[in-house]
Amino acid sequence: MRSILFSLVILISVFSCNSNSDKAQSIVVADTVSYSSQKITWKWEGDFSAEEQKKMKEWITFVSDCAQKVLGRFPFDLNYHFHRADGIDYAVGFGYTRRTSTYQSAHFDVNPIYPMEDFMNDWIAPHEISHLALPRLDQKDKWFFEGFATYLSRKVMIEMGTITEAEADSTARARIANIKYAYESNSNFVFVADSMILQYGYTELYWGGGSYFHKIDRKLKQENKISLVDVLKYFQMWRHQPDLELNEVIDAFDRISQSTVFSDLCRDYTTLPARGILIEY
Repeated sequence: MRSILFSLVILISVFSCNSNSDKAQSIVVADTVSYSSQKITWKWEGDFSAEEQKKMKEWITFVSDCAQKVLGRFPFDLNYHFHRADGIDYAVGFGYTRRTSTYQSAHFDVNPIYPMEDFMNDWIAPHEISHLALPRLDQKDKWFFEGFATYLSRKVMIEMGTITEAEADSTARARIANIKYAYESNSNFVFVADSMILQYGYTELYWGGGSYFHKIDRKLKQENKISLVDVLKYFQMWRHQPDLELNEVIDAFDRISQSTVFSDLCRDYTTLPARGILIEY
């Protein structure tokens, strides 16, 4: 394993969620904190007390640190936005990312009256921060980047101590099995996944895409003796462009893993009938 990872370093060196709450009107920048070479900026929409701000910072700092321990250190500064949503009946109502070539941010609709335990047990922050481990991809690749965040967020939650590895695997298998019915089609998998958006089938889209990464992780461990997160950590060291095409990301993953696992499986998802893709679940 150690020799394989060493060779990956050499190889890299030659690569040139929904709430109904009302929105507050103003955004207040609270402060900026630098961790090593990475700067984190906190932004607040709505009226948060000093104690509530402290709780939100502690929560997201922990999730962000765990995410980067699992997925690799992101090569950019981070901006975390908190939108007060008193009308929701849970800690985190919704999350999304906003990204440009110079600005990387994750946004969270939160009800800060809920205890820290509720925030730590929620999947939305691990999901949204996991998105940042990939470059911005085209919307036509939604099956890929939402599947990525869906699967990898569970790896982050393992690092957080929220779930165990066995629980994450059994949950993934169960959720994929539950959406298998949606892919009983002779059209290719990606075509069917794209159609889920029009039908508001987000669970089917997210976990359908997640099956790709669940399969990849198992193949890498069985055939290459490395894991998906090993590949991602080295990918963060290599990436220096905010935007890449999906084929460029796949090619980088193959090169880092010294395999064709990513491209081979992606070819299956884009060319073979959907009904056969999830047959193992």
